[in-house]
Amino acid sequence: MRPGGLVSALTYNLLGPPALVAGDLLIVDPGGSILSDLIRFNPAGTGNPGYPASLVFYSMAGEGSLADTGFPTGRYTNIFTVTETINHDFFYTPTATQPGFVPGFSVTYHIISTPEPTTLLLLGTGLVGIAAKLKRRKKQSTV
Repeated sequence: MRPGGLVSALTYNLLGPPALVAGDLLIVDPGGSILSDLIRFNPAGTGNPGYPASLVFYSMAGEGSLADTGFPTGRYTNIFTVTETINHDFFYTPTATQPGFVPGFSVTYHIISTPEPTTLLLLGTGLVGIAAKLKRRKKQSTV
């Protein structure tokens, strides 16, 4: 049985790989000090017989993205920690006892974080400001 978790989190069906190793992958920030996200690997049959093997993504609550539901209340005892790069991505290739390992297969997960909505809003505001400044300069140069 999996440890306690939240009802709404980003969940990806892994299409039933045989004997997926259950566990939690803790993701810390590039400085290696702050837990930023958690990826949970649940094998098929977790909780009920029809449950498919899945990857569940949890992120810190309140930041505005779909996965920002907070962290689960319980964790698997099989825990592995990775540090994301400055670009907020990483490659993870689990070994035999680590979460996400599938016996008989060579599996590598490439996890990529996309910008938060606030970041996109700031970027858009900056681009609009630059465009307005360029338009004003062009108008002044023609006068």
